[in-house]
Amino acid sequence: MLKYLFADLILGYNERNGCYFMVSNKSSKEAFELVEGELGLLYDMLYTKATIVYSKYGFLLRCSTFFSSVFAMMAFAVFIEHPYSTVDISITYLLLVGAIALEVYGFVLVMLSDWTKLCLANYLKGVRIGKRWSRTIFKYNLIKYCLRKQHTMWTRFQKLLGIEEIVEMHLYVDCHNVDAELQELIFQQLKERSKNIIRISDVNACKKLLSYRGDCVLEKMKCLELLKWSTIDVEFDHSLLLWHIATQLCYWDDVKRLEYHLENLNKYSNVGRCLSDYMLYLLVMYPSMLPKGIGEIRYQETCSDATRFFQRRKRKIGNEVDEACHELYEVGIGSFEEVEEDESGSVLFQGSRLAKQLQSLQSEEHWEYGKKWEMINKVWVEMLAYAAVNCAWKDHGQQLTGGGELLTHVCLLMANLGLSEQYRLQEFFPIPVDT
Repeated sequence: MLKYLFADLILGYNERNGCYFMVSNKSSKEAFELVEGELGLLYDMLYTKATIVYSKYGFLLRCSTFFSSVFAMMAFAVFIEHPYSTVDISITYLLLVGAIALEVYGFVLVMLSDWTKLCLANYLKGVRIGKRWSRTIFKYNLIKYCLRKQHTMWTRFQKLLGIEEIVEMHLYVDCHNVDAELQELIFQQLKERSKNIIRISDVNACKKLLSYRGDCVLEKMKCLELLKWSTIDVEFDHSLLLWHIATQLCYWDDVKRLEYHLENLNKYSNVGRCLSDYMLYLLVMYPSMLPKGIGEIRYQETCSDATRFFQRRKRKIGNEVDEACHELYEVGIGSFEEVEEDESGSVLFQGSRLAKQLQSLQSEEHWEYGKKWEMINKVWVEMLAYAAVNCAWKDHGQQLTGGGELLTHVCLLMANLGLSEQYRLQEFFPIPVDT
């Protein structure tokens, strides 16, 4: 099925139902391992000679090369007289033995490969494909980047060479493991949505179910009217930047309020902050994987605003992220109006406004901070899923050469759960003709 999905071919509802019932009964760990194995096999098909090596033709070719090497050594030892020196004969034997050893080694690799395991899975239970993904994601934080950005002789030299932005972006990239908590939240939220789509046969209804990018979660939490200006009323990249800034500001404001409960706070907010930084990493490094828009322009303008904002308060803030976030969170209402009238499209102060609205849920709606972070986490998962289904399979495939992205794993997991617009064909039954 993966080959048909990657080729953008249309599949029927029978395939969708089959994939759904196969994956929905698995745990989150098993589901992600299945997707990891599928993408590993896809990588082999796209970028290696696996389709030939693991075919009948490849098996026959390997056998012929092995027996040819063995026959050559036997012929050299038995039939050919050796009017040569002992050194030449020894070197010849060494080369022939090395050739045979390489053939045996190649055969062992074939027998232990994921493709062989895939064939054996039809006959043996408990056969698992090996680890094919680092199970890590990269993170990028806008506030940290803008706060620590400095103009020195080195940066001016980089700017002269035209590599300033590339070097600076990679300097502020962090790595994070895709842990069981993150996998569980993603899988459970996708599985809950797939229970609805499995009963849908209308294409338009399916498209609507896949179009949610935070608004579905907000509607369930009865916050859509308050916060829809930050989701469905703006473009996706605009919404991503808004929620990235707001997530960071909410966290540091909670750190200030919940000084003695940081362990619980980190537990509730870990997934949301991780996905927030990961989505910004995609926007900065791989914008082609996100829905089309002017995200790169918005990002650059927001960085410029943030850098100017922090430079004006350099003495008070220094290089402390918590102080910078507190200053940005305390921005007055006048600044919001000034930015909204600005045609540059910057979202820095709008993100601060969103953070204030999220924090107000605790005081006005009497929410616990855990409930607020539960909503933020689910909004990010929904935005991740929206970006995944709106990324072309070609772009997903290109990222496999660099180890693959979580976004690609989520996209294939959604397809396995039936969450894809490529499932369109219904089963047709012959219509009886009156005679």
